[in-house]
Amino acid sequence: MKPGKYSLKELFKDRNVERILIPEIQRDYVWGNDQVNGLLGSIIDEYRKFRKADYHIEVLTEDQQLQHAFYDYYKKQKHVANIGFIYAYDDPHYIGNYFLIDGQQRLTTTYLLLLALSILSGRTEEFKKVYFSGKKLKLDYKVRESAHDFFTSFVEFALEGKNVELTKRQNWYLDDYENDTTISAIYNNYLTIFRYIQVSTASELFDYVQDYVEFWYFDTNISEQGEELYIYMNARGEQMQSNENLKANLLAKIKDDNQKDEAGKTWEDWQDYFWIGRGENENADKGFNEFLNAIAGFENYKLTRAKLTISKSKFDEGGIKTATLVEYLDLTIIAEYFSAFTNVIEIAEQCKLDYDYHAWVENFKQDWWDLINNNKTNWFADLDDSNRGQEHSRMVYFWSIIYYFKDKNPDKMEAIRLLRLYFVRYYNYDRQVKNIISRIDFYNQHRVLSDNLNTNSNDEVLKHQFYATLTEQETKKYEALIWQIEDHPFNLEGEGLEAVNVSHLVDFSAKPSKEHLQLIIQRFYRLFPENHQDQENSRFNKLRTVLLFYGPYWHRVSPWYYENYDCSNWHRIIRDHDAKDSQPFKHFFSAFLSSSLDEIYEECLRKFLLEHYDEVNDAEGVLPEMALADRLIVYSLLMPNLWEKGGSIAVYDPLTKPRLFENELNKVYNTRGNFKGGSNYVDIWDKCRGLHKSKVNIIGILKGMLPELPGKLTA
Repeated sequence: MKPGKYSLKELFKDRNVERILIPEIQRDYVWGNDQVNGLLGSIIDEYRKFRKADYHIEVLTEDQQLQHAFYDYYKKQKHVANIGFIYAYDDPHYIGNYFLIDGQQRLTTTYLLLLALSILSGRTEEFKKVYFSGKKLKLDYKVRESAHDFFTSFVEFALEGKNVELTKRQNWYLDDYENDTTISAIYNNYLTIFRYIQVSTASELFDYVQDYVEFWYFDTNISEQGEELYIYMNARGEQMQSNENLKANLLAKIKDDNQKDEAGKTWEDWQDYFWIGRGENENADKGFNEFLNAIAGFENYKLTRAKLTISKSKFDEGGIKTATLVEYLDLTIIAEYFSAFTNVIEIAEQCKLDYDYHAWVENFKQDWWDLINNNKTNWFADLDDSNRGQEHSRMVYFWSIIYYFKDKNPDKMEAIRLLRLYFVRYYNYDRQVKNIISRIDFYNQHRVLSDNLNTNSNDEVLKHQFYATLTEQETKKYEALIWQIEDHPFNLEGEGLEAVNVSHLVDFSAKPSKEHLQLIIQRFYRLFPENHQDQENSRFNKLRTVLLFYGPYWHRVSPWYYENYDCSNWHRIIRDHDAKDSQPFKHFFSAFLSSSLDEIYEECLRKFLLEHYDEVNDAEGVLPEMALADRLIVYSLLMPNLWEKGGSIAVYDPLTKPRLFENELNKVYNTRGNFKGGSNYVDIWDKCRGLHKSKVNIIGILKGMLPELPGKLTA
């Protein structure tokens, strides 16, 4: 059978085709109501136009047969319903058998449609003549023996005029069929089709579907090549039908065959691109489908009125339907967005040629592809629903960038900076979804490195004001250094932290030198190595203790019926988010730029002991009142590891009398964050008393520390 365009009847009547087989390597027939109704809807729409058509064509011949042939040809050119591409291969060992590679979902559905129409129109014998080969179905399932047996029995049962709703009561319907995906889909979809059709038009529709529903057929000729192509095609996976349905709808609107062929090839090029970019995702079409959903959502977003919203429940039930995509997309719109999408990747790669530091580019590309390959986003979510924060964040990221690249050919450097800007904003969980277009329009009219507070965060403004004092070449060198600071995970992930990524470490008003920024990079990554990002990691124990000398730096967390302080949330701690007035981390890090952690500890402890010399030296049975941070410092001197259980401190359980301090009215615990499990916490006083036996001994030990400075703290 030659490659080309065929109607359904032409396919099944072709003298070379004995049977079309769905081989064992094929996946199941998985279409559901949405896909079936989408295909039926597009066919019925074309059929209705076909019925209403009334052409007055002047034919310069008196031959009636030729006139009718020309008239029919003209109608077919105007009202054909194209369902896309079908791929198969023939094997010389099985002459007349064609093994389907791609198209089984559409071909099976149209076969069931023809079956239902033949029954409703009383034309079952005609169906048998065209769509059977002897007593065998011309379309046969070889995926599993059970699928073959059921399909054969079911079609024969239906053609006998039996009530197919009683199928499951028949002796040939086995219990195992209930768990077979293909069998369930065939049965349910046939019922959907049967109920969809009006008996009054069944006969005429039967003719239309046979003669006017067309597809492009491609024969790979050699069995081995056919199976290789199948692996390539089928690895796109279950969601392939979504963009295939849209393709069928859009191509059906093109009347010129050459244009339709070109559009079909372009669509295949798009699919191939998303195949290449699928990553580890076996289902490559997930990316293409999500891309189409995303750009349709943005086309809807751009409307000033009558915007469509899809609720969470409806999205969870059926996602974004093909009919919705058809409403917002055409081939020209898709082509423009596709060009923008590919340009984004190309510009990101350019950064590697223009900047000394560009490690973020690979992370950006991974995030960009992950957004469509590994996520399912409701791109029609309600913009006013605060519970849709994740969707809004993805909209800001994807739509902002794609809009910037779609309507212009941006300057390379400006484009790189815009990608970087939104890369950081994505990690800051930017959800400013309502001003996507106004922000991008501003950057188009001015520049990305703007210091406008209406479009930029305070952190961005401080950076951009600093860049404004530099030449272009200097700016690029400074950008590379600042990006490296920002890209540490503790700095980059600024969600809920006022979008601060660098200004907590860099004082831009002081006009820092490149050498100073390099020092910040060196020391910060020394303090927080990238391979030690676990915030509870014991290597941070000494740092937790050192920070106590600078004041309370912790974050109070639930439960709220006692004081529960998290001393491990480094994202908050390094920004002094919970201590903006005293800025303990900022003061510590300033010292750390020129001193080691041990040196800072020794100096802080020396000052602490001098400051509290009289209080400790004069103590009898109990030490005077001290702030919690100071009390914890004292306890750290009495035990090998204050943070034995974890990075949290809890003040809980009232005391009848003070323990070590006059204002110690509640027990103080070191915990793993809560009191769940007996091994998750320790009473700090009990631990000290267990080590040193009595309060008298403990105070004596503290007094003994006063004359001389201790050595390194054991953490």
